[in-house]
Amino acid sequence: MKVAILDDYQNAALESADWAPVTAKAEITVFTDHLEETGPLIERLAPFDVVCVRRPTSQFEAFRPRPSHPRAL
Repeated sequence: MKVAILDDYQNAALESADWAPVTAKAEITVFTDHLEETGPLIERLAPFDVVCVRRPTSQFEAFRPRPSHPRAL
């Protein structure tokens, strides 16, 4: 499982809680920059299973699963 943490401009997310239970089962990637445009954000997040939003700066539209996604209709 792959986890993305977005908009952690202070690079503090992994120090603000005990992530050991998560890191035991998942690979965590922290993004300290912010992508304003939707296209690059979609490309960045495509390989991830979980997205953690640290700041209310990233805008997400309604969930539309990829055909290969386990939750696809």
